[in-house]
Parts: sequence; structure tokens; C-alpha cells
Amino acid sequence: MGAARLARAAVSVTTLDRALARAMEPRAATPEKRIAAIRGLAGAGCPVSVMFAPVIPGLNDHELEAVLERAPRPARRRPATWCCACRWRSRTCSASG
Repeated sequence: MGAARLARAAVSVTTLDRALARAMEPRAATPEKRIAAIRGLAGAGCPVSVMFAPVIPGLNDHELEAVLERAPRPARRRPATWCCACRWRSRTCSASG
């Protein structure tokens, strides 16, 4: 279906740090397995995007470029992010309300 452009896939990679990934998403696939899934989908001709999500300022935001570098080139064409909003004020982010 992917090769026929009937389906698209998007795979989130929260972090490349395996320990942080386990803490953030304890029962999810490891970062290595997610990158392998992206490579497999892209290799099969399926349109695939890498999602760096959620972006949590001060926790994993510094990894955005590293995650995109590890993803295969076809998945980098349409990257997506989702930023976690903070309800407190800090140096890394602030929100009113």
C-alpha cells in the first residue's frame, strides 16, 4: 500500500537516549527499533515521516538535530514536532496563563 502511495507512515522518536526513552515511554519500542522501522518503511517505498515528539524543553529538545540525522533521508523531507507547553516560568520556556 505504501509503495502504491495508498498509505503514509509517521514514526515518533522521542529521544536517542535509551534510558530516557524508557523513562518517558516505558513500554514503547526502543529508539533503535523506531529508526529501523523508519528505514524499513522508506526502503519498501512507503512515504514515511520522522516525528520528534513530544519536544520537552530542557529534557530532550537538544536532540532534535541528532534524531533527524539518524533518520533516513526520505523521512527527513517532512519532519514533524510537537512541543509540550509549560505552565511554569523557567529559562527554557515560559507560558502565560
